[in-house]
Amino acid sequence: MLGKAYRGAVHLINLLFRWSRRRWLRAETASVGDGTQVYGHPVLYDPHRIQIGQRCTLNHGVILGGRGGLMFGDDVRLSPYAIVETGRIDLAQFVQPPGARAVDDHTAAPIVIGDRVWIATGAIVLGGVTIGDGSIVAAGAVVTRDVPPGHLARGIPARSTPLPTPAA
Repeated sequence: MLGKAYRGAVHLINLLFRWSRRRWLRAETASVGDGTQVYGHPVLYDPHRIQIGQRCTLNHGVILGGRGGLMFGDDVRLSPYAIVETGRIDLAQFVQPPGARAVDDHTAAPIVIGDRVWIATGAIVLGGVTIGDGSIVAAGAVVTRDVPPGHLARGIPARSTPLPTPAA
């Protein structure tokens, strides 16, 4: 009997935490669609430039860098420790001697992620990239260029290949 009560209490606490994380996400970001779930502790930089579609999932350890603008479509899944980062260092400025270097050698480029995209565990998506609808970014991949709709991006740097079509 005590086991059922304990499981019920744990379930209630988990629901409360998920509700509070969703509320935090809505308060911090430019927009969050209905049904979006937040698990664990994602990290957001420049959250006011991040737009998240409906029914998306952000898992523990996800890092979203919104400096250049970050837009997620609907039904996007971000697995644990995925990184989506719009910012980077301008290497031309960085290699200059300290006196000749610009004050801020950081730049940023927007990222657009389409509908029904899955970014697997530990994958990294860098600025200036568009990931097409229905695509998958494999675990550990580093995406440095656009991924067409319905493709699998894998490797470092990521190369994309068409996803197999389901048998009828």
